Amino acid sequence: MWMKSIDSLAAKYSGGHDISEIVRELQSHYKRLYNPETLPEYRFVQEFGKDLSIAYESLLQFYKARNRTHSLALLKQAIDMYWGIHYRIKSQYPFRKHLILEGISPILHQCRDMSVAVPGSYNPDSNLTTIQLFKPDIEVHRTAQLPRQMCIQGSDGNEYTFLLKGLDDLRLDERVMQLFGLINSLLSKDSETARRSLAIERFPVVPLSSNSGLIGFYSNTNSLNQIVIENRKAVNQPNRLELNFACQFTPNWTTLTTMQKVESFEYALSNTPGNDLHRAMWYKSPNAEV
Repeated sequence: MWMKSIDSLAAKYSGGHDISEIVRELQSHYKRLYNPETLPEYRFVQEFGKDLSIAYESLLQFYKARNRTHSLALLKQAIDMYWGIHYRIKSQYPFRKHLILEGISPILHQCRDMSVAVPGSYNPDSNLTTIQLFKPDIEVHRTAQLPRQMCIQGSDGNEYTFLLKGLDDLRLDERVMQLFGLINSLLSKDSETARRSLAIERFPVVPLSSNSGLIGFYSNTNSLNQIVIENRKAVNQPNRLELNFACQFTPNWTTLTTMQKVESFEYALSNTPGNDLHRAMWYKSPNAEV
């Protein structure tokens, strides 16, 4: 979480944007820093706690200054320190695909036979399926938010798999699932759609806060991005085809303004077929009716 926030802070600072939101995000990290609960957290505090506190103090001095224009040196000092910490964290804590629940949340690891329903399983017309225990193995997905895949064993003997996402507001996703439920109810009441068993497949979405939540995870599924990547690999096309065209149009991509990037991206779209998903779905379909 520290690396993600430092990345955002540095990006907004270099782009001349307001960093207030990122600073508030850092404040929540510091509350956890000053109250470690697990052995890895204590080790992190011993290694980086002092430097993080010094960087944060420079940041606060900048915000408390009456004339921030004359206090930009404090902000630059804080950014430089954070960036140095970022490099050290990346060097000393390489990406880990597997985590042990006991090491990151001893409380959850000790939970047994809870009276809380398995997220997304509550149905007033059926027996309550409660959480029996949390499986000890956690898998980390190497995507933007690094979601954690965790498994809950229910009182019915079944296992329920979820993605725990941080730094992401899932309340809109929850509303979308509710909308799909309404659509399914309308489809079930129409004789023609009911006969064809038409319905939108839904999955549990449980917001835990304004920036974290659980999403039901189903095995043997692929993201749209993965489907496109596999299709491009099969036809020997580069995965970043659009970005390659955009960089040909504007080699200085990283220094462009938002509108210039939009223009460059539109150029890339006009020079690529844009039918990857259609072609991939066609090749994967068992017959022309599906």
